[in-house]
Amino acid sequence: MTNATVEDWSKELLKLQRSMFDKWVEVTPMAAGMKTLNVKGNVEESLKFGEDIVKASLELQAQANQVTLDTQKLFWDNYFKTLRQATQYLEKQVEEKAA
Repeated sequence: MTNATVEDWSKELLKLQRSMFDKWVEVTPMAAGMKTLNVKGNVEESLKFGEDIVKASLELQAQANQVTLDTQKLFWDNYFKTLRQATQYLEKQVEEKAA
């Protein structure tokens, strides 16, 4: 995963978070101007909705971080495996020439 890919992914995540926040503000009863008299219920619903969005966003970030770590681990595992194979090949070539 290149830096550009991580940067692009981060920008997309920021856009998603911003979009979710904007939508939350749009549908929040308190932000819409208290159209009903059930202020306590509206506030609680708004807080619950916001809390759910934050939790979902954090879970998404955790999953994305895990994918990044898994990708890096796979890259490095393959890198060292390839180096070992190259070393074994070279050792075999040296042995064949010596014989």
